[in-house]
Formats: sequence, C-alpha cells, structure tokens
Amino acid sequence: MYDLSLSRGGHQFGACEVTVVHDPRRTELWRLLNGDAIWIDPRLEGGWWLHLEPRLGSVKRMRTELGPLLESMEACGVTSAGPRSYAAEGPFDAHLDALGVASADQYSVTKPGSICFLPYLPDTEGGGVVPVTGDALALWLGDWVSAPSRSDNVRKLRASGCEERHLFVCLAFLSPVAFTAADVLLHDEGALPTVPPNLPQGITHVWVAGLWNGGDLFGWSEPTGWTRSAKQIDV
Repeated sequence: MYDLSLSRGGHQFGACEVTVVHDPRRTELWRLLNGDAIWIDPRLEGGWWLHLEPRLGSVKRMRTELGPLLESMEACGVTSAGPRSYAAEGPFDAHLDALGVASADQYSVTKPGSICFLPYLPDTEGGGVVPVTGDALALWLGDWVSAPSRSDNVRKLRASGCEERHLFVCLAFLSPVAFTAADVLLHDEGALPTVPPNLPQGITHVWVAGLWNGGDLFGWSEPTGWTRSAKQIDV
C-alpha cells in the first residue's frame, strides 16, 4: 500500500509515496557522540572541531582516549591535525586515525574545552561552487529515484491505479548528496532546475525538500514543470 491518498473535494485523485535520503551510519554516529549536549573536557584550553569517519566501533574508545590526546596536542602547540586535515603530517595523525578522526581543528570559544563533532564529508558533499541553476538537483533526483533500492516506491505507485502518482523525497541532515545538488534546497528562493528529472515510468509528480528550517519545497510534473512552494503553510 502506498503512504498517502490525495483527495480533493472528497474524491481521491492521486497516490503518494514518501521516502527519505539519509546515511544511517552518519546519523547514528551523530546521535552517539552529540546526544543532547556538547562535550566539555575541563582539561582543554580551547575548543575543537572534529570531523569523523563513520566508524561506530571507535566511539567507546574515543570517549576514553580523545580528551588526553587533545590535551597533548595543545601542550605541543598543535592546532590542526589528522590524516585528512590540511596540516602537514604530524605525530598525532596515527592516533587520531585509530579513533576514527579524519581531522581535528582548534578554535576560540567562550566555553573552553568544548568538542564539536561532525561526520567527515567528501569534497563533493562538503562544499563547492554555488550553482546558478538547480539542474544538478534534477539530474541527481532522476538517478536516485531510478536506483533499484527505490523500486518498491515506484512499484506501489504504479499499482495504485490513480491518475496522479506522486513521490515525495525528503533530504535528511547529512544526506549523501553532492553539494551542487543540495545547495539550492538550503536557502529560500533557491534556483529552480531548467531541465526535467529523468523519472521512472509511472511517476507523474515528484517533490523534494530538505528536513531543515530553511529552503523551499521544489515540485515537478509534466504539465507545470518545476515550481517552488513554502515548506510551512499557515492554515
């Protein structure tokens, strides 16, 4: 059974499937390390940003060894280290790598000893040239929807027998999506695509939005092309 029935005037006109783009390893790592509060280690003088590899098995060891390791780095005047950092290779890189830390960078904070964690993102996801159109989003969306792992969504919409068959795609925080595709969904009035998505046969409408506060809801259908709507509507 599809997720939602779409009705107007008391009559059903469409079926809708809802699916989420996310990386379960990144999400679980974020949950385990951040929880409800920032880590504070009173032994540290500064604050630290740590980008982590998605190795869930390293979390327990990290809770024990990370504080003393960062304390040693501060004592040696090291403010940036790690196998994927921009700093030159140093004596702490091997230990950081064993803990699953891709890079560690010190910064000034009002709360000394604060440690903030983020999953390490490939260069294509972590940043890039800001796109002037949303074409990269349309191209990514067509490829993602057509992947075998989404065949169940497509199958249920095809079997609905409805005239309109809508797929609603939600991008979760830390989704494995290229920066050039996701950036237009991060901001209000993001640039719309100028090309249609290459959708599997059976889907008449597609919607895509990020599960964060900013940005708009993008929609596409053959009759109207691309449209933009507010994600929150006062009723």
